[in-house]
Amino acid sequence: MSGTSLDGIDGVLISIRNERKGLAVSTLAHVHWRYPKDFVETVREIAAEGGLIESAYFGAAWSEAAAKVIKKLCDRAHVSPSNVEVVGAHGQTVAHLPTPRKFLGNSLGVTIQLADISRLAIRAGIPVVGNFRSADVALGGQGAPLVPHAHRILFGSKNKSIAVQNMGGIGNVTLLKQGRVVSAFDTGPGNIWIDTVMRWKTAGKKTFDRNGALARKGKVDRVVLLILLSHPYFRKRPPKSTGWEEFGKAYLQKVKSHLMNMKLEDALATVTHATALATAEAYRRFVFPKAKPSELILAGGGAKNQFLRGLSQSTFRKLM
Repeated sequence: MSGTSLDGIDGVLISIRNERKGLAVSTLAHVHWRYPKDFVETVREIAAEGGLIESAYFGAAWSEAAAKVIKKLCDRAHVSPSNVEVVGAHGQTVAHLPTPRKFLGNSLGVTIQLADISRLAIRAGIPVVGNFRSADVALGGQGAPLVPHAHRILFGSKNKSIAVQNMGGIGNVTLLKQGRVVSAFDTGPGNIWIDTVMRWKTAGKKTFDRNGALARKGKVDRVVLLILLSHPYFRKRPPKSTGWEEFGKAYLQKVKSHLMNMKLEDALATVTHATALATAEAYRRFVFPKAKPSELILAGGGAKNQFLRGLSQSTFRKLM
């Protein structure tokens, strides 16, 4: 898996067993391969400007890197590739436009993840499946979030309601009630605003606010906060999904001059509060009317941002 935060490829080797209670999942090994700087820059260029040849080369390069992750996983777990049943490969998203529009006489939604599945299968020596998002969009779905049914297997309970909130580049929620997926949708920005502001304000020297330590010291600019929270996506009813196209650099441009004139701590505090409030508003509008979860599970890189986590928890408590 590699997501909109563009931090790298995560590989997990798992064992799945069919037991009386249902599927039992255990982790055998985990590997994170951090994207080199040229990988990150290439993805951003492709997402902003297109580039057919660059896209093809990047998909091949991504698959070569993923094959090395798979080898490391097998070595770490002392498992032969011949004993691995299948690889699920997501690729790198460079465009996500699931809302249908007219094109050549058809009403089409599209989503693009770069990966060379055949190359990866050859390099790994294991069957590979992919194009998960495209398959869902072709069936009329949003192509995101990707993991609600995994959440159901890992966290579902017949006795309570649970919300699983992933805070990657984009945030998404899965609402589980009595062991079933009741709702799943993208809540909006996760780390995307925080990371973009950090890159802007440090000229690319830093890419994220570790533990939210800088944002914690800052003061919120309420004018910029309200502008950020005025995006129409927040009022749109699920099913819905989003990405860089909605919440990336282009949207932040409208407040970039304000952010660049602020102290770093104040700019980060403003976008971090905006992220927490946008997420809480998604719960108020679209989660709590279906069920008041007794448990909230945070996942993704944003779960490690202690300041963002604390803001989210305190806001949720007020709404509950």
